[in-house]
Amino acid sequence: MLRFGFIGCGNAARHHADVVKALGHQIYAVSARVSSPNIDSFGRDYSVSRKFSDWREMLVHGKLDALLMATSWEQTELIAKDVIQAGVPVLIEKPLALSSVKVKEILSDTRAFQDQVMVGYSRRFYDFIPRLEDIIGSHPLISVGLNCPDSFQDNLKRYGEMLREHILIYKTSHWLDLLMYLLGSVEIVEMYRRDEGTPAYNGILQSSTRVPILFQANFDAPSQISLTFNFEGFICQLRPVEILRIYEGMFLLEETRETPYRRYEPKLKEEQITDFRYKPGFLNQIRHFIEACIEKKSNKNRGCSLQEALQVTQLCEAIRG
Repeated sequence: MLRFGFIGCGNAARHHADVVKALGHQIYAVSARVSSPNIDSFGRDYSVSRKFSDWREMLVHGKLDALLMATSWEQTELIAKDVIQAGVPVLIEKPLALSSVKVKEILSDTRAFQDQVMVGYSRRFYDFIPRLEDIIGSHPLISVGLNCPDSFQDNLKRYGEMLREHILIYKTSHWLDLLMYLLGSVEIVEMYRRDEGTPAYNGILQSSTRVPILFQANFDAPSQISLTFNFEGFICQLRPVEILRIYEGMFLLEETRETPYRRYEPKLKEEQITDFRYKPGFLNQIRHFIEACIEKKSNKNRGCSLQEALQVTQLCEAIRG
């Protein structure tokens, strides 16, 4: 049984705590700001009696096998470097920082500890991702579409105008990380930006193998997040992104009195849904974090490294311009 210390006790921390407990490990202690309204209920719900207002004091109190850092997204960069330098394996909820300058600073000052750090981009760990990786690796890819209609106005009420500058790293970076995890490095070919009102970013990206990517981030649009891979003769689509559907061929629907015209619909060949017992991706992510960063049993670290966190941050900045 591993002993985890939690830094932060909000909704994201609870999702992580659910899987830590499900895997048979102990949440030994939790720390949060002095005014936290959540720490008492977190302690009660997860049987954590050791509660601290300073994460450093939590480390002094007892030997921990791992840390899980799930502070508010705009606060993470303020302590991430110090947490990493403490030398305890740590999973840090995204985003690591709000700018590439800050990520570079963290990278520069934590080189000795980077093999025991993961950034929590959990979409990589959906159950069907290995299947999708196999398909991408064995079939010529024609084009990709990424649609990200994340919420803006609701979050604007909570975080104020500072959100405008950071909406891509706060919301859209999850999907951009998954895109880069599957395709490798991505660059901008053309981008059209709307910064006033509700922001929007639409354009063409390109993978290192010159695969065109239609990118849409029309915040608050009445649409569904989707990621579509177009191959010759078939399509792989995540829509919603927790479900992989593979379409091949078309159905012909003859006209009827109610719909007096012929229609064509794609044939669903295969469908795989990721595990919904817990927050999607979180169970596999914690398992891999333990294997790769604590036990050092995994040869390939599938989790997001600090360097990869820098790359997705730089892409968000380039999209925003």
